Amino acid sequence: MHRKSILGISVICLLVIVGLAIGGAWLNQSHHDLLGMPAISASEPERQDEAPDQVKVSVKTVVPRIDPSFTMSVDQPAFVGAYYQADLMARVAGPTKSISVDIGDRVQSDQALVVVDVPDLQEAVLQKEAIVQQRKKDLEMARANVKIATAAIHAAEGTVKIKASGVDSADATRNFREKELRRFTVLSKGAHPAVTEDVLEERTLFYESAKAASEEARAEVIKANADLEETKAKLEAAVADVNLKESLVRVAGKDKDLAQTLLDYATIRAPFDGVITRRNVDPGSFVQNATTGHSEPLLTVARTDLVTVYMKVPDNFASFVTPDTEAVIQMNTLPSVKIHAKVTRFAPSLVNPEHDRTMRVEVDLFNGNPTNFAAFVAKEKANGCAGLKGHLLPQLPTIERHAGAAEPVAESLNLLPGMYGNMRLVLRNFKNALLLPSSALVSEGGRNFIYQVKDGRAVKVPVEVQADDGNRVMLTLIEKSGTGLNRRQLCGTDEVVTSNQGELSDGQPVRPTRE
Repeated sequence: MHRKSILGISVICLLVIVGLAIGGAWLNQSHHDLLGMPAISASEPERQDEAPDQVKVSVKTVVPRIDPSFTMSVDQPAFVGAYYQADLMARVAGPTKSISVDIGDRVQSDQALVVVDVPDLQEAVLQKEAIVQQRKKDLEMARANVKIATAAIHAAEGTVKIKASGVDSADATRNFREKELRRFTVLSKGAHPAVTEDVLEERTLFYESAKAASEEARAEVIKANADLEETKAKLEAAVADVNLKESLVRVAGKDKDLAQTLLDYATIRAPFDGVITRRNVDPGSFVQNATTGHSEPLLTVARTDLVTVYMKVPDNFASFVTPDTEAVIQMNTLPSVKIHAKVTRFAPSLVNPEHDRTMRVEVDLFNGNPTNFAAFVAKEKANGCAGLKGHLLPQLPTIERHAGAAEPVAESLNLLPGMYGNMRLVLRNFKNALLLPSSALVSEGGRNFIYQVKDGRAVKVPVEVQADDGNRVMLTLIEKSGTGLNRRQLCGTDEVVTSNQGELSDGQPVRPTRE
């Protein structure tokens, strides 16, 4: 039994050794077949000493082919969006008082859709209106005070004139009494005076009284002028009070306007003509103020008589897009119809929230028939296209059915937001272009080049890409010369490598196979 075990183990070891030898020979042959080299054998020892850069790499090659009408285009998924879409939320909190629309209803701009019950805001408007009326009454009183002050000025001016005339009368009386006193003084002198001392004393008192009256009249004029200045100051104060009351009326009016605005927020209105696409509220539902807390849209309204079809253009095609770029749109729901239009707008930037280095391109389409389009254009032109993006009219597309000629759309395409398909942008057209397969182009360190086959070797040649549609590429060669770098177009005899470029280096011997 022991001998049988030893014999079995020996047989197994022998089989393992033979298997390893056969497997190693097969792997050696497969490795050399992949490199396009004959297998190394004991009969060819000199091949083992051959330098690696002299080993010929098997490659496939092509020569440029002429396309009489090469079109560079880009195809990407496209999506239909509403021309406008708005989620309507409440700016006030309260129970829903009424809702007048449902999903699918057509609405007009500024149409009342939802009313929120807000009695507190209604009372606030009434209170503000009462304050406005109170301020207006105060203003009326202030204006009456201006009239009173104006009348007081007129009265004071009359008093000044009266007091001034009193001065003239008092001066005349004083002058008379002064002269009279002088006469009586003369008459009271001499050996035989004509008047007694009593009479002279009496005339002296009369003069003193007239003199005092004159001074009093002048004092009255000064007082009257002071009273006039006081009434003028009161008038200025009354006018200032009127200005203040007018300001208070305006402030009260603004307060009322603010209260009315808050009350108006209780009525949610349509921002534009459109159709209701979502409804999330019923009568009695309590809605939150969207500015102070989390709130979902009460309604969603979308404008679908116009639609925007958009796509994302990769960065290598973005620079070729212009406003005149032709767009060919094919929806999955309309597989036999191709929609032809022009690019409406595009974002001249590859920076976007997705960070995918693509550029958004949009095409605005009229989603109706030619008759409706004519009426739409006339209406929008009358309004200066104020309700359109960038004041630009949308396009009435042409359609192509079953590979036929493009023709104006005869009936509405009924494109719906959310539909998807494909959009092809026709970026550039070339006549009699010499083209290579895109697989011939190699990029390294941000630079483009190809490998040409010359005298059995791969020559690395820098190139400039003129057009690349992902399948075929149009290039300009950059070649060194005695005077510097020369640029030339491809010619029909250039043999260019299209495979195994990763195994090549400049000057590498190759074994080309023409495709």
